[in-house]
Amino acid sequence: MNIDVNDEWRTFINEQMNLGNYASQGDVIVAALSLMQKSETPSKAYVAWLNQEIDRGLSDVHEGRVTEGAESYQNMQGRMNDYNNA
Repeated sequence: MNIDVNDEWRTFINEQMNLGNYASQGDVIVAALSLMQKSETPSKAYVAWLNQEIDRGLSDVHEGRVTEGAESYQNMQGRMNDYNNA
């Protein structure tokens, strides 16, 4: 596979190799892709927590523990005002 990069990236890749951080250009690209994958892929723990919070919210709705949107908005505005005035 051939990858075209601009001069700025080419310089960066070569600097990383010259510093001894990576043995080849491919190693630099693989490291960059690995970081990108980690940053864009939610962790299993985060997904589990998110699903738990969704289930908790749905349970609240089914049990009638809800607040109308306008009332919630007013409550949030009041909290923000209290915070900003503290």
